Amino acid sequence: MLADIAHRLGFDQTTFKQLIDMVLNQSHFAAGQPSTEAALDDAYKALGVTKDHTDQEIKRAYRKLISQYHPDKLIGQGLPEDMIALASEKAKEIQLAHDLIERHRKI
Repeated sequence: MLADIAHRLGFDQTTFKQLIDMVLNQSHFAAGQPSTEAALDDAYKALGVTKDHTDQEIKRAYRKLISQYHPDKLIGQGLPEDMIALASEKAKEIQLAHDLIERHRKI
């Protein structure tokens, strides 16, 4: 059903899969920061990038996601408290994924 909705909104199948991967893999970091090889793969997916992307591209993807979920920005947009709390969790998960990639790449 989500794929159908995404198609109607103009997303191609590849973009839809990437968005689903990002959301699912961001949730892997909610409980803390694992350090296995699988966790590193999940971290790349959580940011919507791959190991082949440059450090600059990874940083750009991270900043874009953090900007979307930053609580202060969303408060300024007048979103309700429950949405702010959800965005804060997402921002934390994105941060943990990025930290893992940085440590692995020694950025």
